[in-house]
Amino acid sequence: MRKTVQPDAALCPWQLEPKLASAIWGAGELVREYGKHGDPHAKIGESWECWNADAVTNGPPDDAYAQRVEHQLVGKTECWYVMAARPGAELVVGWTRDTSRAEYEQRVERYYPD
Repeated sequence: MRKTVQPDAALCPWQLEPKLASAIWGAGELVREYGKHGDPHAKIGESWECWNADAVTNGPPDDAYAQRVEHQLVGKTECWYVMAARPGAELVVGWTRDTSRAEYEQRVERYYPD
C-alpha cells in the first residue's frame, strides 16, 4: 500500500482568498473568463489579490508622502495589472488640469449616479 505524503505546510506558498470589488466599469469577465468565484452577472471590476496588512518594504510609496500629499496616515501600496482591454482603451492617470475635490465629486455624480 502506498502512503500519500502531505507537503510540509511551512514549505508551501500561501494561497490568499481574493476580494472581488464592484466598479462602474465592471462586468462578469473576472468570473466567466478568469475563473474567479462570484456572480457572473455582477459588475465586478477588480479582484484584490491581497490587501490591508500587506505592505511594500522598499520603494517610494511611503508614509511621509501620504501624510504630506494625500493627508493620510499611511502610504498606499497598490499595483494594477490589466488583464484585457478593448482596442482603443486608455489608462488615464490624473487630470489634464488642476481640479478641485468638489468638481471631481460633481462629475462622478453626473456620470455615475448609481
